Amino acid sequence: MGKSAIRECIDCHEERPNKGHGRCRSCYVRWRRQTDPEFRARTVASVKRWQQAPPDRHAQHERDRRKRLGSEYATRERRRGASETRKEWKRQYYATHKEYFARKQREYRQRNREKANARWAKWYAANPVKVKAKGLLADQRRRSRQRGLPATLTHGQWEAIKIAYGHKCAYCGRPSQRLTQDHVIPLSKDGGYIAENIVPACRSCNSRKGNRIPPSIPAKRLMI
Repeated sequence: MGKSAIRECIDCHEERPNKGHGRCRSCYVRWRRQTDPEFRARTVASVKRWQQAPPDRHAQHERDRRKRLGSEYATRERRRGASETRKEWKRQYYATHKEYFARKQREYRQRNREKANARWAKWYAANPVKVKAKGLLADQRRRSRQRGLPATLTHGQWEAIKIAYGHKCAYCGRPSQRLTQDHVIPLSKDGGYIAENIVPACRSCNSRKGNRIPPSIPAKRLMI
């Protein structure tokens, strides 16, 4: 497989044209800067030589490049389309076989308990924000299910809700980096942990509202 083939980057895990050493262009440049102190200096010198070259050389180089890569670009597009189709098939297959994959994961963890624990410990240490978000979701779902209420809000939906509100409190309208999840209809009044019932709120407004239903429901909630 050529260096420009489209495949998964070993650093960012995106499917992009491979620059070298299993990395896409941006990750390859970052990796080279970290491992080769003189990489930046050589790159700057190369760019200067190119800028100082005669214009006709640039034009001829571009013609040669297009001729050389024409068929390769077409191949890339075909592979890109095939890759998206394969991704969609995998998503659908996983969605229809969730129980099977969950069982396989449990069996793997039981057989490789120490390895799995070490991997998760490493991930937790490297992703404290995600760990906190996952813990919040799990706690809210548990509390809702204990009351027999629906609990389907996902992390992706919560991120979409914050974006819809411009990362501002739904009640006072002030921006905040520490928005909390507020049940418009409180849990104590049978309000489920679902996207339609959750809005972002600053800590002050959330505490002040308590378990009361607000007199006016934030309009954007209905758009999520």
